[in-house]
Amino acid sequence: ILNYRTISNAMLGTSYSNAGKSDSALHYQLIVYKYGLKIKDPQWLSLGPAWLGDTYSKIGKDDSAFYYYRISIPNAIESKRFDIEAGSELGMANLFYKKEQTDSAFYYSRKSVEVLRNISVPDALMEAYSLLSKLYEGGHQYDSAYKYLKNSVILKDSLFNQSKIMQAQNSAFNETLQQQQVQQAKKEAQQQYQSKLKI
Repeated sequence: ILNYRTISNAMLGTSYSNAGKSDSALHYQLIVYKYGLKIKDPQWLSLGPAWLGDTYSKIGKDDSAFYYYRISIPNAIESKRFDIEAGSELGMANLFYKKEQTDSAFYYSRKSVEVLRNISVPDALMEAYSLLSKLYEGGHQYDSAYKYLKNSVILKDSLFNQSKIMQAQNSAFNETLQQQQVQQAKKEAQQQYQSKLKI
């Protein structure tokens, strides 16, 4: 259900989170979650808790992060927001890895990878591969550790190359635009000069 005030709150929450202002981020993310509860919309009940989980995880409040990730996952599945499902599962995996609960970390990181392979979120998939590589290395399964590390590096290179291509395209576009503006300015100057001559 589209609600522009809630979208605005969601954007504010994300902006504050990216700026490292966790108190403000949590304030707006909680508003989003409460709106989801009010209207019983599974999409907002996946988004709000996922963002709350991420923010609580960043500031080291792991119990709260677990709590909100667990709310997010079933609602994300119900609303077919598989990107949110995978992100919350990866969040859970990272928390379990931090607590050295490797079985649970494996479980959630594998679940995340399963989902991410079918959707286009390469940066999250890269992170999931990297975590799996660390988990396999910790279990002395070096072949699997290398395999996932390699997958992670390939994705990283791909993202880096895409970024470089986009920068080059933007640069070329800006140069073309600048040339067009110069040509337009010359044309206008000539027209003004001819007008003055006629007068």
